Amino acid sequence: METGSGSGSSNFTFLGSCEYKDELYMISICNGFSLMELFLTLGRKCEEISPQNVILQYLAPHRKLYVTLNEDDDVRNMTHLHTCMRLTIIDMRAVKKDQMGARNVNR
Repeated sequence: METGSGSGSSNFTFLGSCEYKDELYMISICNGFSLMELFLTLGRKCEEISPQNVILQYLAPHRKLYVTLNEDDDVRNMTHLHTCMRLTIIDMRAVKKDQMGARNVNR
C-alpha cells in the first residue's frame, strides 16, 4: 500500500474487505474513488455486486455502525474518515436491495 504525505494525499490506497453472501472480497480502494468505481472494482470480483442489485455500506470504525454509500461524496467521506483515524482497512458489506426493503417495510 502506498502512503501519501498528509491526509489530503490522493495516492493513498486502502485495503477494502467487502462481505457478500458469506464470502469476503478483497479490493484496493484509492483516495478519490467514485461510487461507480467502487462498484466496478467489486463487480470484477463478483458479478452480482452492481448498483442495480445491492447497496454498499461500510463500518464506521469510531461508532461500529454501518453507513450506506449513496453517492460519491459518501465514498470521499469514508476514505477521509479512515485517513484521519490512520486506518488502512475498510470493512464493507454489500446487501441485496430486496433484503434492505424487507427490513424497512414493517409499518
